[in-house]
Amino acid sequence: MDRRAPGWAFVSMGVSIAAAQGLFIRLLLVSFSGNELSIGLILGSWMLAEALGSNLGGRFAHRVQDPFRSFALLQVAFALTLPLVVAACYLVRRLAGVAPGEALGFLAMLWTSLLLLSPVSAVHGAMFSVGAATYGQSAAGDQTIVGRLYVHEALGAMCGATMLTFAWVPYFNPVQIGLQLALLGLGTALLILWPATRLRGRLRWIVIVGPACGVCLFFLLSPLAQALHRSLVELRWGGAYHVVYERDSPYGNVAVTQLLGQYTFLANGAPILTTPFPDTVTVEETVHLPLLFHPDPRRVLVIGGGLGGVLSELLKYRTEIVDYAELDPLVIETVRAFPTQLTTQELQDGRVRVRSVDGRLFVNQMARQQGRTAAQYDVVLVNLPYPSTLEYNRFYTEEFFQLVNLVLDRRGLVVFPLPGSLSYIAPSMRNLNLMLRNGLQTVFPNVHPIPGDTNLWLASPSLPLASNTQQQLLAAWEQRALPTRMITEGHLQVRFDPQRLDWFHGALQTEQPILANHDLHPAGVLYGLAYWSEMFAPTTHRLLTGASRIRLWQWCLLPVVLSFLVWWMRRGSRRWVGGSVPFIVASTGFAGMVCDLLVVFVFQALYGYVYRHVGLIIAAFMAGLAVGGWMTSYSALRSKLLARGRRSALILSEAALIIYWLILPLLWMVLSSLKTALLVAPALLLLNALGGWLVGLQFPLSSQLHLSARGEPGYTAGVLYAADLAGAFLGALAVGILLLPVLGTMGTCLFIVVLKVCSLMLLLTAAAPQMPHTPAIG
Repeated sequence: MDRRAPGWAFVSMGVSIAAAQGLFIRLLLVSFSGNELSIGLILGSWMLAEALGSNLGGRFAHRVQDPFRSFALLQVAFALTLPLVVAACYLVRRLAGVAPGEALGFLAMLWTSLLLLSPVSAVHGAMFSVGAATYGQSAAGDQTIVGRLYVHEALGAMCGATMLTFAWVPYFNPVQIGLQLALLGLGTALLILWPATRLRGRLRWIVIVGPACGVCLFFLLSPLAQALHRSLVELRWGGAYHVVYERDSPYGNVAVTQLLGQYTFLANGAPILTTPFPDTVTVEETVHLPLLFHPDPRRVLVIGGGLGGVLSELLKYRTEIVDYAELDPLVIETVRAFPTQLTTQELQDGRVRVRSVDGRLFVNQMARQQGRTAAQYDVVLVNLPYPSTLEYNRFYTEEFFQLVNLVLDRRGLVVFPLPGSLSYIAPSMRNLNLMLRNGLQTVFPNVHPIPGDTNLWLASPSLPLASNTQQQLLAAWEQRALPTRMITEGHLQVRFDPQRLDWFHGALQTEQPILANHDLHPAGVLYGLAYWSEMFAPTTHRLLTGASRIRLWQWCLLPVVLSFLVWWMRRGSRRWVGGSVPFIVASTGFAGMVCDLLVVFVFQALYGYVYRHVGLIIAAFMAGLAVGGWMTSYSALRSKLLARGRRSALILSEAALIIYWLILPLLWMVLSSLKTALLVAPALLLLNALGGWLVGLQFPLSSQLHLSARGEPGYTAGVLYAADLAGAFLGALAVGILLLPVLGTMGTCLFIVVLKVCSLMLLLTAAAPQMPHTPAIG
């Protein structure tokens, strides 16, 4: 048998798993109109099902009579299931029974994610266990076998994440990507079986796999794949809208629907503008109410949500420059492709300068170039959704307010819209508005709200915003005499009613402490998700509200109790490996997932432009993982480590992980103080690779200890791979929803330190396993 075939099979598995995960996240985020909660649910559902599949595969792998055929059949099952699940992801809103425009709640997202992703992820988990049993037959006595296969998969995952970002998404739709991944899986199945079967067996498998490959190729090389993609996009919205355009970019999904002559533009499933008749009330209030507080706005910066009315209203003033920062060039390209008189006038006006760049990065660049001596703007309008995601939260932190203050004229003002109400302000809405108000007050001396169904928060370095009376504002409006459709003198009297303002200030009063929102402590995400969940997922709302009251020391009790229970159940037992090693692997899987997501978050917060770099960030982690695994797998063969030596090496790797998490917050503080962003990106990539390297050291060492005691590669691979994925599942679910918003980066790192100290103590207090010496193969 060709010993290289299983190794390449695991590389293929790694490519498939990384690409499929990214593809499913992109597809489901469109249907879920995603936030951090939905991202955690999607990723967590995948890993949970994969962990179950790995565990089951490991328990039954040694009973399989022909593991090569079983391994190949799992590859075929994965390949054939993947395109079907891709198609089903388009239909998730129909499966959940929600109408177009209706948001999905927590339970709906959870059960649909599990239902859709389980067939693919569970099969993939079983593939690792059965593959380890298959390869283990040809390497009897080799205790590094599971670790070596882990390295191969990590290498494949590194390639898959990079290829999805830079090769597949820019040039192929999801159906085409799914078909290519299916072809990869089918080809891998043949690669596994070819050296292990005779001519008759090869012909039989060609007859089975050949037609499936032919169908995939036929769809890919003909217009059918594109036609199927268009049909699925139509079905995604339940037939209520006619989808006239849909395309993916590195930043997300952009679609255009048409109904009765009205175009609705969507980004990742969420409406961003309508033409030719926009939401006139919202557009006019967002622009004209705040600008009444400025005597003569000439230079304006709009971050997000400018096209389709906002820019048009701004151009009614004597503006000289209107800079419009829109991250995704595809949004501008799509609006140009469906022109209306409104959007054409906005884009063709010489005063409008469209900046295809992340808004925060643009403000950061302007702040570094201009400084206080050359302030740029009279008005900065941040027209973005409330901070329900880490991406949007970057625009609601005190650090961002400080950057805005640098590009704002002394008599300028900045505007933030937030959810509001004219009748009752719920606690979650109150906390969200208080978070923004408190943050603005730390930077700007003058902060003033305009309450309504959408609250408009104004802040200025020197304009006396609160001193403007209702009559003064009405006189300013009458003097400007701007043509509007909805704003009248009566409308302004209601919006600037002093009694309403007094009621609003009273409704914000609370004795509950409000967490400050910082780049490295994104409390705004917690308040944003609490507001979202109060409307769509009451159970989740109670969970988030309760989590916000838990202190760091209370969080740290959880790993202490868990490790004590593991120690208590296995104390004095020679089977300590069965409990201690899986716990160590699970805690490292948790730490690895948190590390990867933390670096993505910090990269985004400090560098301001993460989207095209996500593939590189993940690839850096996987590269470090592969190098670490190689060092404790292949080099272990050459150094002929004994079981006690492996245990000592595992102890050292645990200590190294603890040191890494202790110094990580200090390194982030240093990076945040750098004057140039050029060093931030490579430094964070290096930190992520280092974290991956430390994580990669542990899985092969743990598998060698477990395998030396149990002697079954399939079982060891199943149990430890399941433990690794279970830890990653918890990390994916917790980091963006609970740990980061509640504890911040510093508290999250300290929590990981406590977790790894507990696993280290568990390892130190366990008796060394008694096992026969097995010479390494070198």
